[in-house]
Amino acid sequence: MGQRRKAMRSVGSRLTALIIFMIVAISAVTMIVGYIRFKGATEDYYWRLGETTAGIIALTINADSLDRYLETLTMDEEYRGTAELLAKARDECGAKTLYVFTMADEGIYYIFDTDTSDMAAELGDFDPFLYVDEDTGKTGPLYPEATEQQLRNGGKIDTIMGITQYGWTITTNEPLYGSDGMCKGYVGIDFDVNQVVAERSAYLWQLAIIILITTVVFTVISLYIIRKIIIHPINVIAKAADSFLLNSLETPPENTAAIGASEILSMEINTKDEFQSLAEALKSMVRKIDEHLINLSIVTIKSETDVLTALWNRGAFEQRVSTILNLRQEKDQINAFMMIDVDFFKTVNDHYGHAAGDKVLWECAQALQKVMRGTDIVGRLGGDEFAVFCKSIGSAAIAENKARQIRDEWQKIIPPGGENGITASIGISFSPYDGQGYQELFNKADTALYKAKEAGRDRFVVSLTASPLPCIS
Repeated sequence: MGQRRKAMRSVGSRLTALIIFMIVAISAVTMIVGYIRFKGATEDYYWRLGETTAGIIALTINADSLDRYLETLTMDEEYRGTAELLAKARDECGAKTLYVFTMADEGIYYIFDTDTSDMAAELGDFDPFLYVDEDTGKTGPLYPEATEQQLRNGGKIDTIMGITQYGWTITTNEPLYGSDGMCKGYVGIDFDVNQVVAERSAYLWQLAIIILITTVVFTVISLYIIRKIIIHPINVIAKAADSFLLNSLETPPENTAAIGASEILSMEINTKDEFQSLAEALKSMVRKIDEHLINLSIVTIKSETDVLTALWNRGAFEQRVSTILNLRQEKDQINAFMMIDVDFFKTVNDHYGHAAGDKVLWECAQALQKVMRGTDIVGRLGGDEFAVFCKSIGSAAIAENKARQIRDEWQKIIPPGGENGITASIGISFSPYDGQGYQELFNKADTALYKAKEAGRDRFVVSLTASPLPCIS
């Protein structure tokens, strides 16, 4: 029974664990997919923003003025206006750097640059394709080889994303065409994606915390609902079924009240769903089973009970005694088997009639139940012959005292119209001295009973095996 209850609990635990796992998995997948989509959308956004902004500026700047600037290196109003335009565009689109550069045989020249650290490039006194690490002093390529080649050749430069001296950046370059249709230079934009991702990551962490809190709240609510509408009804039904099985179909343990089907019939499940239908079906089934058990019990009692005295009949008495004897006996345990006859019962029937005889037998049975313990087995073997089995009697002396009490009680029974009380002849055998089986004890007690009758009746005799000399009293 305990295994079934444990299995029922494990079903609820597995269902709960499955739901929690599904919620956590869905939350984790949602966050991962959200981050990937965010990263892709961020890259795509800055590519398009860079191309659009650089294209607009390329159309705004007078490309022919680049040649004049390189010839004179004079910062005129047009130069200053272009610088202001770049600074404003950089601030509005959130770029790290916005610049204009042109190519010459000896390298690249930055004409305008919002990053003041690169102002030296305007003088053309360094290799524009290299960068110098300020910490180590080492140099390295500023652009990928393919991009560098495009810049040198004055061709269209594809938008690139990679690790430069700025970190993870997205760089876009749009060509500037002069009035002769030739490429005079480029408008370039650098976006520091690291900074953007860091800012957005803080937002993602806040979103993750919100999702986690939502998941916990949803899980708690789900668990409550599951326990309320699924696990609780199952446990109620299972507990009621266990109780019914224990108290109706099995022998209840000691100190346990046998309630039969009452717990199932009284259980309340008002879920208005399949569990309520199951509970009602179970109640209906239990009513039928309980009714059948009651009928079966009545039939069993009638088949095992002596009609006149309400004691166990011969077959039921033998079965119950044999069951006890077949069990493992405790060390030094003594069991007493008594055969009891009503002395001169035929005379009672002949003088006072069979009705009087039946009344005497019924009163004898009542006297036996009064004297014997509740755990003793009392039966009528037939006619005027009774039998008693006393489990764990303690000692032969206690059994002998019980025999004296039986004689005393029977002497109080006076047949209707008679003057003297009933006397009893009793034969007693003991296990394990006289045997460990029913038939052995029966035979030894019957022999002792015969000796009591031979000795003049109204006495008890203990089997010779249990005592060196027969005890006659």
